[in-house]
Amino acid sequence: QLVRLPASDGDTSSRPLLPDPAYELDYSPDGKWIAYTLFPEHTLWRCGINGGEAKQLTPASMEAHQPHWSPDGARIAFMGKRAGDGKRWRVYVVFSPDGSLDEALPDGDDQGVPTWSADGRSLIFGDLTPVVGFDRAAIHQLNLHTRVLSTITTPIGMWSPRMSPDGRYLAAVSYENKNLYLRDNLQRTWRKCVTMGFIEELVWPLNSSWIQFIGVPRAGERRLFRTSPACEQPREILDLLAYNFVGSTWIGIAPDHSPIGLVSIPDEIYAIDWRIRRILP
Repeated sequence: QLVRLPASDGDTSSRPLLPDPAYELDYSPDGKWIAYTLFPEHTLWRCGINGGEAKQLTPASMEAHQPHWSPDGARIAFMGKRAGDGKRWRVYVVFSPDGSLDEALPDGDDQGVPTWSADGRSLIFGDLTPVVGFDRAAIHQLNLHTRVLSTITTPIGMWSPRMSPDGRYLAAVSYENKNLYLRDNLQRTWRKCVTMGFIEELVWPLNSSWIQFIGVPRAGERRLFRTSPACEQPREILDLLAYNFVGSTWIGIAPDHSPIGLVSIPDEIYAIDWRIRRILP
């Protein structure tokens, strides 16, 4: 089930969010729609904020991941791969609500999860499996109007970029997944924000006031953290070892700012007190 994850001490209760086993959610800027992938089919869907009007946006033959709404709420960008041998991961844009698909950049190596520029004119994505070596992983920007591809200058190899909804900051992870960097888009400067044993799954809330990530501060630990764009000391939100996550360990953010994830719900066991009564003729 897709559930809100409590942050209080020792509380492992959960509340279902959607009836379907959905994950990798992204909420539209106006808060009225949800884009998500369905587990285990990995098809892309869109539904209303309360789960109604659900519509499948990608064919069953395509595997889709990590959808993100455009700033105007008219399009959804995601990482997808069509069925067939030799197919690569590409960046796609699907128009909502008609569902027409556009392959943003058909050529090149595998492409990572896309994020939108603040004006909605460009997509920004990292290399998924760079052939030149992970230490040279780069962040690319594709202008959707001109189809011109450029590379964003970074201090070291980086990937997994995530643009803040207000467009002020671009977050990314270093190639070895040990450092979280933030780029001030006004100053065009990068700052090393957090260092841990492992960092992944960056996500911003709609108000851009902080960034959430999964971190491994010490061996044997796996926790959820949040930090501000000022790179203050990360605040621990949740011990993730208390949950059995389904699929990849994806953690998102609900509109009320609570963390959400797709978890395995244990089977329920029932006891029946059964007494046989003889019915006389």
